[in-house]
Amino acid sequence: MCEDYVSHGAPSIEPYPRFIETEKYRFRGGRNAAGRFQGRGVVEFANGDILSGFFVDGRREGEFRVETYRKKLRLIIGHYERDALNGRARVTYKDDTWMEGFFKDGVLHGFARWFDAQGRLNFVGNYRDGRPRGVCWKVIKGGGCVIGRVDEEGELTGCRVAYLYPDFRTAFVGTFSDGIMEQAQVRLVNGFSTSPTQHTMHLGRDSNPEEVFRKRCSSQFELDDVRFLSLADAVIGGAARVSLTHVLG
Repeated sequence: MCEDYVSHGAPSIEPYPRFIETEKYRFRGGRNAAGRFQGRGVVEFANGDILSGFFVDGRREGEFRVETYRKKLRLIIGHYERDALNGRARVTYKDDTWMEGFFKDGVLHGFARWFDAQGRLNFVGNYRDGRPRGVCWKVIKGGGCVIGRVDEEGELTGCRVAYLYPDFRTAFVGTFSDGIMEQAQVRLVNGFSTSPTQHTMHLGRDSNPEEVFRKRCSSQFELDDVRFLSLADAVIGGAARVSLTHVLG
């Protein structure tokens, strides 16, 4: 789980962070006794962008809709607290790709999943300060997915990475660079086990013991999501909440 705070300078997705002081706009809605925006309102900017939602004492509070072409965006629908995007939001980009995730003060900070323009899931992971963190899934076009712990740059690089074959029974566990397999060993998926707090995918021993690893990787992956139904449904089917994995060892 991500910390409650975001680091100073972390990249914010917010296209209009302090629009009242910095932008030209027209407001339609209520105001309080101090003249600040109050209740439901719509802000129309000179460039055609629109904010619509609920204001409290001049600040965005509650569900908001942001229609904009700034930062290569097209639409943000999410929850605002203290005039910043906080909590769950859906973001659509100009190229029609989109994502769902959790934000803190406008920064992607928590669980997130990404989809292509056809609505196909292509990436799942946790984020901190706007970057992938921990174990992530990268769904490969044509089938299968790369699973592992990302490096400091948010890339699937290192030895704690595996390619899960489209049959969901075979895995290639080894060393990857930016999601590309450099060397690996075939493992068979023996099955899954479940506890009240985690789900575990068990991998068998090396299929060919004579193959050499530069560094041996773990034989288990833990799945965080207790609402996990099945690996195939969650990753390929794009279920409402997609399970993550953690590589042990």
